[in-house]
Amino acid sequence: MYGKPKGLGYPPSKAKWRIKRFNKMVNFTNIIVVASVSLRNMISNKQKKIYTLPTPVDLSKYPKAKHLKKNYLILGWIGLGKNLMYLQILREVFYELKENNFPFKLRIISNSLPDFKGNFLKLIEWNKENEGVELSKLDIGLAPLNNDLWAIGKGGYKCIQYAAAGIPCIASPVGASLEIIQEGKTGFFAKNKNEWINLIHKLFEDANLRREMGESARNRAEKLYDIDIYLQKYKKIIEELLP
Repeated sequence: MYGKPKGLGYPPSKAKWRIKRFNKMVNFTNIIVVASVSLRNMISNKQKKIYTLPTPVDLSKYPKAKHLKKNYLILGWIGLGKNLMYLQILREVFYELKENNFPFKLRIISNSLPDFKGNFLKLIEWNKENEGVELSKLDIGLAPLNNDLWAIGKGGYKCIQYAAAGIPCIASPVGASLEIIQEGKTGFFAKNKNEWINLIHKLFEDANLRREMGESARNRAEKLYDIDIYLQKYKKIIEELLP
């Protein structure tokens, strides 16, 4: 019902024809499945039967991160190249960490890299079969977002993937991220540059905290996001539609 922003800082399109088309689709449905409560709240027809089922993961393909104590930190981001604009939110965070000789590496699991300067970047070509393995090599997952209607409607899938790999996540407090991450238990929320930097330092200095948060995130993923659970949930929904 909204058009994707042209770039960071641009507003999403709120053309009337988009909203009209979306509402028409909603009115024709018998049952609606959405990926988040945030998205559910955007549906104006509250009389419809709506189920909230976040996008699941196949946990068998996600090894648990080990969180070994070491003298550097591996930060990571996973997503489509066209969504790298959100990583621009952290540009000054990375530059300040680098200027202060903070020992970190940034792994981008995608099909391209952001235009950052510095040798702290590494591209890991996304692959369906090994994305879980690559995520388990990270220490912290990053999920920055703008606070706009488009981002609020996103499903927060990268936060779910980080949880599946057993790594804590630092995210912007926007949309589905607020539903997936348990503040202080499976991850943290950061609203500005200083908060991002302080939380990265906090998790670097305490490997035990990273491990505990990662384990809590993995446990949550096993209970809420595993695909085997969703097979049964979707089966029940489809059965409702049958004669």
